[in-house]
Amino acid sequence: MDDFLDVDGLKASFRDVLSVEASVDTVLAHFDHARGMARPLWDTIVGLGWTALSVPEAHGGLGLGIDALVALYEEAGRAVAPVPLLSTMLAADAIARGASETQQANWLPMIVAGAVVAIDPPAPLQPPTLTIAPTVDGWHLSGTTRMLDAADADRLLHLAVAPDGSLRRVLLSPEQVEGLPLWDHGHTLSDIVYRDRPISAEAVFGTNGKVEEALAIHASLALAAEAVGGSQALLPLTIDYLKTRQQFGKPIGSFQALKHRVADHQTRLEGDRLLLASAAALAAADDRLAPSEASAAKALACANYAELARDAIQLHGGIGFTAEQACHLFLKRARLIELLFGDRSLHLARAASALDLEIAA
Repeated sequence: MDDFLDVDGLKASFRDVLSVEASVDTVLAHFDHARGMARPLWDTIVGLGWTALSVPEAHGGLGLGIDALVALYEEAGRAVAPVPLLSTMLAADAIARGASETQQANWLPMIVAGAVVAIDPPAPLQPPTLTIAPTVDGWHLSGTTRMLDAADADRLLHLAVAPDGSLRRVLLSPEQVEGLPLWDHGHTLSDIVYRDRPISAEAVFGTNGKVEEALAIHASLALAAEAVGGSQALLPLTIDYLKTRQQFGKPIGSFQALKHRVADHQTRLEGDRLLLASAAALAAADDRLAPSEASAAKALACANYAELARDAIQLHGGIGFTAEQACHLFLKRARLIELLFGDRSLHLARAASALDLEIAA
């Protein structure tokens, strides 16, 4: 973690922008009429230099660490921002960690300038489904992969297994990728099939278990942060409604049963926020417990966010089921990120691995 970085100030600056550019009304309108990313919002994010946050300074970035990215992911989650931040920033991380200097010089400035990159999940979170075989003058790529945000992407960063069992990352331009609309209209899902597609050597770089684990930590922290941010927006929204909705001559928020439900959600949210901060600190320090702590944060924060989103609709009564009210935005995003890059059982199993580390220490 950068001791000189004002994370709270950075987070406040993100929030100030997103509260205007990704206001509730703006996001509701996008969900109502569009599928996939909100291009105007993405252009604003690029113009403010947010896509340069973690890119090395040598390639036009700011060179900030995971703590800055977590702050950004949290505020994007608060706004339910319909932009491919995670996929693009994770791809930048993969390139910075594994690609050659020449490849980094060619690709990272492209991301800083606003190119959207979809990425296959890190190997610890999902085994690769593509294979890559060497040829006389390059490689051949085969198999089927399912990618988030590929329909909006300028580049696709795949993960493939070579005949000797080693892992390769492959950066390609998409060819007529169609996206299946999701319940969360800010993203799309695409099935991409390759049959011995020729790949130039310049588009391929090696990766390994250590790099893929670092990417898994990044993805887990990002989704945990998005869940915490979404929860921090949705819970006050629900509490405000409970204070104004009247039944039997008094606000429904005065009823003890509803107070208890809100208190339970607040307690879980505080726990999620503290666990996220702990996991981010471990990741910044490259601590051996970082993988398990990040997975614990992802599993718990995403599950609690989904539960809060479901409960918020109930607590809002009939209006909570309408498209004009914001609750459905949070529920759709919560359900998506709960399953994205590994479900709860996978991340709980990764979190449990810390027990063996603690016993052996």
